[in-house]
Amino acid sequence: MKKIITVLSVLMACGAGSLAYAQEETEIGKLKQRLMALEQKIYSNSSQKSATSGTLMADFQARLSNLEDEAQKVYGAVEELGFTVNEFAKKMDLISKDIDLRLTDLETSMAEIKAAQKVVKLEPNTADKKPQKPQSKKAEPKASQAVSAAPSNVPSDLTAEDLYSKAYHFLVATSYDQSEEWMKEFIKRHPSHDLADNAHYWLGEIYLVKEMPEKAVVSFSTGLSKFPKGAKAPANLLKMGTAFKQMGKNDFAQSSWKKLIKDFEKSPEADKATKELEALKAAG
Repeated sequence: MKKIITVLSVLMACGAGSLAYAQEETEIGKLKQRLMALEQKIYSNSSQKSATSGTLMADFQARLSNLEDEAQKVYGAVEELGFTVNEFAKKMDLISKDIDLRLTDLETSMAEIKAAQKVVKLEPNTADKKPQKPQSKKAEPKASQAVSAAPSNVPSDLTAEDLYSKAYHFLVATSYDQSEEWMKEFIKRHPSHDLADNAHYWLGEIYLVKEMPEKAVVSFSTGLSKFPKGAKAPANLLKMGTAFKQMGKNDFAQSSWKKLIKDFEKSPEADKATKELEALKAAG
C-alpha cells in the first residue's frame, strides 16, 4: 500500500513538473514571438530611415551638381567679361595715345609757326594779292603807312572797351589792315582783359580773310591757350581747324575739330565740327 502511494506521489510530481515545464515553454514561446516582432519593427524602421536618408543624399548630390554647373557658367562669364574689359582698355589706351600724339604734333606745328613769325617780317600788302582788289598795288605805300601809323596814333587814355570798339569798327568796315593793328594794340595793352579772348579770335578771322592761315592758327591757338574756357574757345578750335585745312594739314584740322567735340560737345561749334569731319571723310 505504501509502495502504491509512493508511486502515485512520484507520478503526480512528474505530472506537475511536466505541466510547469509546458507552461514555461509557452511563456518562452510568447517571449520569442514578441522579440521577433520587435526585431521586425526595428528592422523595418531602420530600412525606412535608410531609404529616406538615401533619398535625401541623392537629392543633395543632385543639387550640389547643379550648383557646380551654375558656378562653372558664372566663372566662364566672369572670365569672358574680364577678357572683354582688358581688350576695351587696350583699345582705349591706343586711342588715347593717338590723340596725345596728334595734339603733340599740333602743338609742335604751332610752335614752329610762332617761331617762323619772329623771323619773317609781316607783309602789309598781303591783302593786295586778292583778285577783288586790283588797285591795291598802287595804294601799297599809303596802306603800309596807314598800318604802321595806326597804333602810334591810338590815344593812351582810351579805355579798353573803346580801344576794342574801334578795332571792331574797322573790322565791320572791312578795313582789315587797320583792324588787325588795332586788335594787336588792344592785346598788347590789355592781354588779360575779358575782351582779349574776342580780340585773338577776330585777329585770326582777319588772317583767314587775308589768306594767311599760318598766322590765323597762331592767333586762334594763342587765344585758346590764354582763355581755354573762354567764350571764344569753341570758335577758336573750329576756325583753327579751318586754317589747318587751308594749309592742307587735314590731320591737324581733324584733331582740332575732334578736340572741340570732346571739350565742348554741346556747343553750336561742335555741330559744325561734326559736319566738317563728315565732309572730310566723304571727300576721302
